[in-house]
Amino acid sequence: MQKILIIRHASTDWEKMGYLGHTDIGLSEKGLKQAETLSKTLFKEHIGIVFTSNLLRAYQTADIISKKLGIPLKEDKRLCEVNFGVFEGLTREEAREKFSYQFEKRELDKWNFASEEGESYKDAGSRLLEFMHELQEKPFENVIIVTHATLIKIFLILFAEIMLKDAEKILIEPCSCFEFDFNKNGVVVSWKKLS
Repeated sequence: MQKILIIRHASTDWEKMGYLGHTDIGLSEKGLKQAETLSKTLFKEHIGIVFTSNLLRAYQTADIISKKLGIPLKEDKRLCEVNFGVFEGLTREEAREKFSYQFEKRELDKWNFASEEGESYKDAGSRLLEFMHELQEKPFENVIIVTHATLIKIFLILFAEIMLKDAEKILIEPCSCFEFDFNKNGVVVSWKKLS
C-alpha cells in the first residue's frame, strides 16, 4: 500500500482573495510558522520523499517539511495550480464584470471550459494523471505532495470520485491535508488535521 499525503501550501499575503493561479508569491510570516508547525506533526507518517509544485508558496512549504524530516524534495511543475488566464489576480466580482461571457461559461462547466490564456480543470487533471502514473510506477512508499487548493479538488474528483459540484464546496485551508491510501482494492481518502 502507498500512502500519499496531499497538502495545500501554507498562508500567503494574498489579501485580495481573488484568483491566484500562476502568480508566484511566497509565504507570509504566518505561513512560514504554519509550515514549521505542520512539519513537526509529520514524523510519525514515515514519509520517504516530498514532491512540490514549482510555485514559490508551495516550494517554501515543502522545503521546510523536507528539511525538518530530513528527506529529499523534488519539484514538479505538473503540481502547479490551475492557470486562471485572464482571471488571474482578479476577484470573482471583477472577473464577472470584466469578462462576463467567459466567467459565465466557466461557472457552467469548469471541467471543460478554459478562460482565455488559461486552462480547464480537465487540462490540469491531465498533467496530474501523468504525474500520478509516473509516481505509482516508482518504488516510493509514502510520499507528501505540496500543491494548491484547486489542484487538490481535482485530486478528489479524479481519485475519490467526488463530484465537481461537491468538491467545489470543500474549504481547503492553508496546510490542509488529505490522505490517499492506494491499495489493490482501490483508493481510500480521508481528511487529516495535522496542524
